[in-house]
Order: sequence, then structure tokens, then C-alpha cells
Amino acid sequence: MKKLMILLCCSLSVLGLAQNRMSTEKLDNNLSYSVNSDRLIDSISGDEEKEIPKKLIRYGFAFNLSATSDGLPTSVLFTLNYKKHQIELGPRFGLGSFAVGSYQKVIGGELNYKFYPNGDASWFSSFALFHAGYFYRRLSYSTVFESSATETKISMESYLGYGVKFTIIKGFYLGSHIGLGWYQSKTDIVDGILSKKRTDNDWGGMGSVFIGYKF
Repeated sequence: MKKLMILLCCSLSVLGLAQNRMSTEKLDNNLSYSVNSDRLIDSISGDEEKEIPKKLIRYGFAFNLSATSDGLPTSVLFTLNYKKHQIELGPRFGLGSFAVGSYQKVIGGELNYKFYPNGDASWFSSFALFHAGYFYRRLSYSTVFESSATETKISMESYLGYGVKFTIIKGFYLGSHIGLGWYQSKTDIVDGILSKKRTDNDWGGMGSVFIGYKF
């Protein structure tokens, strides 16, 4: 009977040790699963928190109203941005004459290059400007002697300038710039049988306001 009791106690001890070992292994497995889950969640969160890379090239459009030696031309420009550089290119139009009995055709083109020393990502940015413009104007009107006259003018300009830009909301912006440089024009006036030609070569200036959007 004594041997049986000793054997029973030993068996219970072995079962107890085995159960403790299984509990310890289960606890270790749960801890390992929890740690791996935390690492997976941290990895996913870290990927979500990574900053989305900015577009290196961005396209857009702009409307530009200028005051130049040719009046108040308006330009519709296609824009391309790459890092600190911006190129604008598009047609240029002018207001027709409001004089009675007159007809005016005004069309041209405009090219702008803008360099932003500090980039243009903030709400306020400044830039250096190179501007080149071409203008064609044909004006037909009646003279005091009731004869018809035609004036044709072709002008070209190139300016260096400085400007500022304000971002209103994401994508939309407005600003202004001024420039000084070279201006040349050729004018041909035909009044009946009389013809007069004139060429102007001089310094010129420009001031503009613009509004635009980039995608």
C-alpha cells in the first residue's frame, strides 16, 4: 500500500510538471503571436505614414492680363512645372477698337520662363522672369475725309522681371510680375494712295496680373 501511494504521488507530480510545461509553451506562443501582430501593425502604419512622393512634372493653365506698349493684351497659357522651373506658352489676344466704323484684329503669342529660388510649394513664393512676346495688329478705320485707312503693326518684346505668387487653395494661385527690356515694332499705314512706314526700337516695360491652376 505504501508503494502504491508513492507511485501515485510520483505520477501526479509528473502530470503537474507536464501541465505546467504545456501552459508555459502556450503562454510563450501567445506572447510571440502578440509581438508579431504588433510588428505587422507597426509596419502597415509606417507604410501609411510615409510621405507620398511629389510629382516632379506638373501641368496646368493660366490667364494673364498685361499692360504693355501694345495696350492690354490677354494671354491663355499652358504651363509646365519641373522642380523650381516653370514654362508658360500660349496665344495672346487684344481688345478691339471701340471707335465707330473701325475694325481691329489683334493676335499674338507669349512665352514666359519663371525660376523660383525657394520653390513654389508654399502659400507665398517669388520668382525671376524672362518674358518674350509677339503681337500682330491690323486696324481699319475711316478718316475725316471719309476715306478708309489701314494700319498694320507687328511688335516683338523681351523683358527680364520679378514677380510674386500666392497659393489660394490647393492647385489654384494668383500673382503679378513686372519687367523691363527691349521693344521693337514695325508700323505700316495705308491711307488711300498714301503709305507710311515706321520702325520703333526702344526700351519697354510690362506689368501683369495672372491667375492659374496646376494639376
